[in-house]
Amino acid sequence: MGLNLQQLSQEENRLYSRALQLKSSKTRDEDTLQEIFVAYKEVHRQYATLAEFEPEALKRALFIQWYALVEPSDLSGICELDEDSELKLIQVLDDRIRAGTLDKELAWMLGYYIDWDFVFDRFSSFKSLQEFMLEGKQISFPERIDRVAMQSRGQMGIYWNSLDVFS
Repeated sequence: MGLNLQQLSQEENRLYSRALQLKSSKTRDEDTLQEIFVAYKEVHRQYATLAEFEPEALKRALFIQWYALVEPSDLSGICELDEDSELKLIQVLDDRIRAGTLDKELAWMLGYYIDWDFVFDRFSSFKSLQEFMLEGKQISFPERIDRVAMQSRGQMGIYWNSLDVFS
């Protein structure tokens, strides 16, 4: 049985805290780090499973997928993800882009992620995503985000709250 969004957020916070503790310790515990990687892979898999029906799960899974490639894994706690889950997520994203059902928040988040185009190189067969990548750079950040609400959105929320581009 899968976890709900709140439970997944709590699990992300727990894993991220453990990864930060490991990073700050004098000794490198590879076994614990591998446990964190495996657990985060499962968190992503569960988000990907929920993503088709739950826009918030799509946002969080997409963030994890992006972050796994742009942030060092020993800092994020995120390493290799399940390829089937990644493909499932990109298919949901591609379908939403094609149908015109991306909400504004997901659109600006994706517009930000595509600056790291190498993250999406292996998804060249998803035509709507590829078109978005060509046009999406015109999407700008909102003036502000709800920083309190972001606190309950797992590592995605931690990341967005860490940026100073929002008033």
